[in-house]
Amino acid sequence: MTSVSAAVVFLGLFRQGMVKIQSFGMVYIQYKNSWKILGDLMQDIMNLKPPVVSGPKKFISLHQSISCKNLTFSYDKTPVLKNVSLTIPAHKMTVITGENGSGKSTLISLILRFYDCPQETLFLDGEDIHIFDIVSWRSKIAYVAQDVILFHGTLRENLTY
Repeated sequence: MTSVSAAVVFLGLFRQGMVKIQSFGMVYIQYKNSWKILGDLMQDIMNLKPPVVSGPKKFISLHQSISCKNLTFSYDKTPVLKNVSLTIPAHKMTVITGENGSGKSTLISLILRFYDCPQETLFLDGEDIHIFDIVSWRSKIAYVAQDVILFHGTLRENLTY
């Protein structure tokens, strides 16, 4: 009788082990499929063209002003900004106010070159913004977004981000 009970115990344990092995196999298949999907996604991202093309000229500093001349911009077919002309003097505090949806954030996004504006509509010291290298331009800007996001970490780490 001992050999029969041992065989039953062995088969029970063997069955439980097989279930675990099959579960591991399913997890492994999902893992492999996830990497395939991630690889395809990364390939798609790498093939994206940048929304903004950087210019060849290094930006040194702003001496006179940032100005817009007849700036019209739309995300789709409806213009968000229409024939905007303004001058923001260098080294002066400027406040941009308006109703919700009036295009304040869009204007700032265009100045920061998060989006490309039409040629000859946005100028830095009288020169079209498109001629400047984006990295050198953005390195001269401090930007605080409307929506504050704090990360788990020190104040210094949040500010440096």
